[in-house]
Amino acid sequence: LPKRKIWGIVLSVSGAALIILQGNSGEISGRNHLLGVSFAVLCVLSYSGYLILTRKVSIKYKPLTVAKWMFLFSAVLVLPFSFDALQGQKIYTEAATPMAYSLLGFAIIFSSTLAFFLMPYALKRLEASTVSIFMNLQPIVASGVAIFIGQDLMSWEKVVAGLLVLGGVYIVSN
Repeated sequence: LPKRKIWGIVLSVSGAALIILQGNSGEISGRNHLLGVSFAVLCVLSYSGYLILTRKVSIKYKPLTVAKWMFLFSAVLVLPFSFDALQGQKIYTEAATPMAYSLLGFAIIFSSTLAFFLMPYALKRLEASTVSIFMNLQPIVASGVAIFIGQDLMSWEKVVAGLLVLGGVYIVSN
């Protein structure tokens, strides 16, 4: 990697880390902040590994083929661990509302399926480092949504972190 890209990655990751590690910015906070940070770090590491491992496959095969096999293997691997809990979910009871089904559908279609179908397409045209750097935008988007719906508060740390992430993304992508 060129020094410019390394600098952009460090800048962007530092902004994402600032948002993640900042914790609560007032009276509103979650119950298990350390667990959330741990999952965020695990997510970043897993996704980075995924991008590195699937880059060559994504270049060789069509995006639909890559996504199809990825979803099939993921479903087969996760089913034994989730089958018992799947039957007891509220979605299968009268407690599920049309709004709940709409939100579930949105998450399945846009946040999961569409994102993973577009990933092989992106990996065909961009380096894995460029694709992975855009993942650092997720804490910015999550913070924005949390502030918008009233589950977090705006702070100067979030503004600085956002500028760091966006600056890093700009440096890596240009």
